[in-house]
Amino acid sequence: MHRPFIVKQHFCYVRSLLFLFLFLVFTLSGKSQEETPPPKPEAKPLSNVVFQFDNRRENYYGVKGRTNGLKLGLEFYKIARVGVGFYSNNRFYPYNYPDRPTNLNQTISLRYTSLFTEIVAFRGFRHEISFPVSYGKGFAEVNKFSLESTSPTFIGTDTISNIQLLDIGINAHYKPIPFFGVGFGFGYRANINNVPNLKEPLSRAYFDLKLKLFIGYVYKAVFKPKSIKEERAYYKYRREQRQKKLQNR
Repeated sequence: MHRPFIVKQHFCYVRSLLFLFLFLVFTLSGKSQEETPPPKPEAKPLSNVVFQFDNRRENYYGVKGRTNGLKLGLEFYKIARVGVGFYSNNRFYPYNYPDRPTNLNQTISLRYTSLFTEIVAFRGFRHEISFPVSYGKGFAEVNKFSLESTSPTFIGTDTISNIQLLDIGINAHYKPIPFFGVGFGFGYRANINNVPNLKEPLSRAYFDLKLKLFIGYVYKAVFKPKSIKEERAYYKYRREQRQKKLQNR
């Protein structure tokens, strides 16, 4: 047998083995990547600092009103938040309960401070569903106007103090960017000490819009962008695994 032919035959054999080896390496590497999930984000004791702006829709004896609020909270282990909220309505809403004197007109200004806790029931990289509970205490100023003359005449202001409120609800938000979220919530607020003529406007269901700023993610975006990418990869992998399980049922 000629030597060139033998060399060519050996070269073809070695090349085939090399291709087979490379094929096995890439195949096993691909399987390893599929089977190995991204690391779960570390849930530190203090996992975030949250600023939240609320715009709540209310009703004062048939007159629609709004209450604006600011919440400052600390998040622990990515699942629980505690903090304080400050709320105030837009003032001067008509506050005319049914049995008021016919020659009297009133407006109301409500302010209160609340302590809240919030439990995160579902969390994704961009989505979240949570259940907040809060207890608040505040006061209302009622401005009185006489209607006996041709134009309303200011009489004076009554202050209603020690208003106690209990609030429970459900919130959801979406984060277009890691440190900023927009959301909404439903709930029920109760006037638990039954202040006369305030039970109806204060004890009722509500709907609110929310803007949230996550200071922890602001820090990560500036100093630790890699951690945000890793967290996004983890939640993407978890979502894909959940979808596979649903498809296999």
